[in-house]
Amino acid sequence: MAEGGSLSNFFSRIFRKKVAKTPLEEFIATITPEQFQSSYRSVKDPTLRVPAALSTWVLYLAHRFSSGLREMLTSVEKTFETSSSYPYDCVAFEAAAFCHYWVVREFLNADEDEDGEPEGNDYFECLKNSANITSSLLSSKTGFAMPDDLLMKRSIAYSYEEKCKAVRPEEKFANLLISSMQSGSPTKRSPVGIQSSLPLQLCIASYIPIFESTLLAEFKKAARVMFLADQEGAL
Repeated sequence: MAEGGSLSNFFSRIFRKKVAKTPLEEFIATITPEQFQSSYRSVKDPTLRVPAALSTWVLYLAHRFSSGLREMLTSVEKTFETSSSYPYDCVAFEAAAFCHYWVVREFLNADEDEDGEPEGNDYFECLKNSANITSSLLSSKTGFAMPDDLLMKRSIAYSYEEKCKAVRPEEKFANLLISSMQSGSPTKRSPVGIQSSLPLQLCIASYIPIFESTLLAEFKKAARVMFLADQEGAL
């Protein structure tokens, strides 16, 4: 029995249907941490070097999130004996938008009369430029049409609800993620009356805190360090 089971598993791995990658996944799945630096050095305009490097980092994180969530969801669905198609592009977009909000939230959520740090305004411009670069790259690769300002609007939506203490960013992220995955586009709302599957709810609720406390926390710290080092001519 054990031998037969092993042979069965062996052949199932050989003949398992490969999941076709979207153009976006083909593009960002190849990004490595080393490319943050190469992106910085390849840009001729000095004011766009850090934004380009941060955008590359965000795309790397977006792939990590999207592929990681897919892996977790596939595993959980096996337990529930269910399966579903996985809208990689939708997940990657929402993850990228959340990454950008994560680093810009202190500026969007600051009171209007706060002066902030001396480098605050320049850093804020740097982060906005980075978001615009990411938006441009995503719109050229995703399987859905998206307005140029959609990614920035996501950041404003997160900020508005967080400042009003209406919805925590993590909860907002989860809601937008589920809606995008169900509708097939971040520009559309999921159909009324359609409930997300239990495996999807469980995976998103589990994966967001992991992503946030590890990769996002590191990204936020490194983004400011990179900006300050660039200002000092140390890069």
